Amino acid sequence: MREGGMGGGAAAGSILPRPNPSGAALFRRLATTRLATLDTLNATTPLFVVPASLRGFAAADGPLPSLILVADNPGRTEWEDGEFLSPRGASGKMARAFFDRAFGQVGAFGREILVANRSSYHTPRTGGLEALLRGCEPNLGAALRSDQRAWGEFIAQAAAAIGVPVLEIGGGTAAVSFAPYREAFQAALSAVGSLPDPVRRAPHFSHSQFFRAGADAARTARLAGFAAAHQEIAGLLLATGSVSWRVLQTAPAALCAEFLLSVTLHPWPLV
Repeated sequence: MREGGMGGGAAAGSILPRPNPSGAALFRRLATTRLATLDTLNATTPLFVVPASLRGFAAADGPLPSLILVADNPGRTEWEDGEFLSPRGASGKMARAFFDRAFGQVGAFGREILVANRSSYHTPRTGGLEALLRGCEPNLGAALRSDQRAWGEFIAQAAAAIGVPVLEIGGGTAAVSFAPYREAFQAALSAVGSLPDPVRRAPHFSHSQFFRAGADAARTARLAGFAAAHQEIAGLLLATGSVSWRVLQTAPAALCAEFLLSVTLHPWPLV
């Protein structure tokens, strides 16, 4: 059985194994490099969003994340705020509330969770990226592909450096929109050898999809098992087979931790 990953046991106040401190210097160099390239892209067009939280993780005295959360590309609120999964947006508000409850500490999202996107470029809808990638603006297309490749490389290398799991949300149907990211991520995974944990995937927080039953039969079965184990909580399981976020956020906070570990990061610990 996996005993706390590469870094050992769970850190105080964390439900996940602590990051490997021996990889901290490399992690911060990777984050600093990613920021530098994003700043250059943003100077060309501010539609390339530079996430403020990444600066905190890159700082010499910044936290090391316990989980890298990979989302799609910035929407309007994220673009306006300069932050992925912005706390003003519906998805960001839900994600932050969920992870804060799962970790049992206010502000855990900004310390334990590093949000990295497949793309830094803002479009009103994710599908709009496909048109840009197929479009007739070669300089923008090249920048979009370069940015996605850089995210794929950063995520794989950063996760390997400090030995933390990667959770990808959304992006399941965007075959063209995120192809450069996927190709670079897989190539980087091959280059680093392997991650201490397999990459997990889950629906996006948008429209509460994260808590829904869906096409992934194994995840849907785990979700049903979670709800069955807590059938005494009225309204937790909806008629659709999904879990109610409205009920979950008012139930004991430990249930969010259980949902994260047993439904989303399953198998956990890794055997």
